[in-house]
Amino acid sequence: MERSKPIRFMVVMPVYNVEEYLEQSIRSVLEQTYDRFRLIMVDDGSPDNSGRICDTFAADDDRLTVIHQPNSGQLAARMAGLKKAHEFAFSQEDSYVLFLDSDDWLEPHAMETIASHLSRKNCDCLIYGFRRVLNGKTVFNTASEEVEGSVPQREAYRKICMDRVYNSLCRKAIRLAAIPTTDYSAYHHIRLGEDLLQTLDILKQVKTIAFISDHLYNYRVNENSMTESINYENFDFAYTVERSLLAFLREQDVHTEGTWMLQWEKLAEYVYADIMKLLFSNHSWQKKKEWLKKIRSSHYVRTELARHVPYHRLPKNRRLILGLFLNRCYTVLRLYHIWASRHYAKSEK
Repeated sequence: MERSKPIRFMVVMPVYNVEEYLEQSIRSVLEQTYDRFRLIMVDDGSPDNSGRICDTFAADDDRLTVIHQPNSGQLAARMAGLKKAHEFAFSQEDSYVLFLDSDDWLEPHAMETIASHLSRKNCDCLIYGFRRVLNGKTVFNTASEEVEGSVPQREAYRKICMDRVYNSLCRKAIRLAAIPTTDYSAYHHIRLGEDLLQTLDILKQVKTIAFISDHLYNYRVNENSMTESINYENFDFAYTVERSLLAFLREQDVHTEGTWMLQWEKLAEYVYADIMKLLFSNHSWQKKKEWLKKIRSSHYVRTELARHVPYHRLPKNRRLILGLFLNRCYTVLRLYHIWASRHYAKSEK
């Protein structure tokens, strides 16, 4: 059933230290083929000219609003933007939130396409495709959806929680009324995975979820961004987001026995990736060993991952590395890293 009232978008953009890319990001909103929107830019204590660039654009267009706040992280910036979105909305039922990171950009027809699908499906959440772009070239496209359109709630939960490619809030149009005003102040230290943390709370509120394959969002691969590196000095060794994911899956009774096995394989894959990134990082071995021990001693790894992962189903190399890690064979892991580094160096010659 099509809706009678037109869609209005609240675009929430956290801004931090992106003066090189910010203008393109803002213009991608201003140049949309759909004009029923408000752009809320949250300057999260940027030390560069980002805040001033936001002010300059806002002075020329009353659809743009700027919030300046001390640096508190992307999660806090988004919540400040959402609070302002609630103030601006004429109707929370007809208003949808789009999240846009300030070094990324939207396709010119993004809002028009999203509004068209939302009008026809009248869903609470629409998930669309995105591209990863490096130096002007597309290096990754999300795959076409096997089934476009509305998906049963439990199936949608499995789909989203099973694959990190669905984590990003930036590929979701969400009805404002379905976004909880949760106090996330206890999680402002999290710099990686905060999208999934918010997504889980949103999933509890939405009733209908739809998927489309259109690539409407462009994600800039920026080596200086938080998502392109792991700063182990600030790494969440408690795996807060992963523990929240498990709690959600159990509370909502998302999985069957068979799909739980697939979920555990995925979770093992992510910890394996953390271990490998740490081993091949430029930190000293003393630091690497210290952080490996912290990961190994976390409640999440000790009581969840170690007990539930079907190791016999994992690829051989992943099974080997996780086995050495769980059995605290840190010296062997160091030797593996030395061997692998030399092997790769020879293969590149």
